[in-house]
Amino acid sequence: KQFDLNSGSVTNTATASGTDPDSNVVNASDTETVTASQQSDLIVTKNAGSSAYSSSGEEITYTIEVENTGNVTLTNVSVTDPLTGMAEHIASLPPDEKRTYIETYIITLADMNSGSVTNTATAEGINPDNETVSASDVETITANQQPGLAVTKTATPKNYTSVGDEISFSFDVENTGNVTISDITL
Repeated sequence: KQFDLNSGSVTNTATASGTDPDSNVVNASDTETVTASQQSDLIVTKNAGSSAYSSSGEEITYTIEVENTGNVTLTNVSVTDPLTGMAEHIASLPPDEKRTYIETYIITLADMNSGSVTNTATAEGINPDNETVSASDVETITANQQPGLAVTKTATPKNYTSVGDEISFSFDVENTGNVTISDITL
């Protein structure tokens, strides 16, 4: 029984009784305790819906699965993902049971500039011996960085008629890519 594994042992007492030839009751008993081999283990699996992203504002969906792969029930299991803000609680997670969560994250310009997003999910619970059991999984997705610049030059006036006419030039520089461009010289 699961209760016996969680308790750590099974104690069994056998009792025999009978009557001797003089009509006296004779009793005997023996107790045996068998210790359980308790195994506490968690597995966290985290998967992103895509392996890459291309723009800020893009939504990434993560699937997080927490499974008790031990043979004892874990209690007070917390499941966290700081990137998405996830903080879930599982009161009791029996052996071979799993919980699945879906979380989302919106890509920022800082994520585009850094070139990747690394995300960690962690589960931590308590085994029957009041010891902490934990596991985590990391998922990294990469940016499809596409830097680009466009320059538009405008002259005023568009035509000139004589030597010495003044011509003004204006320049518009536009970032046409999906990452920040710095130290631009013109």
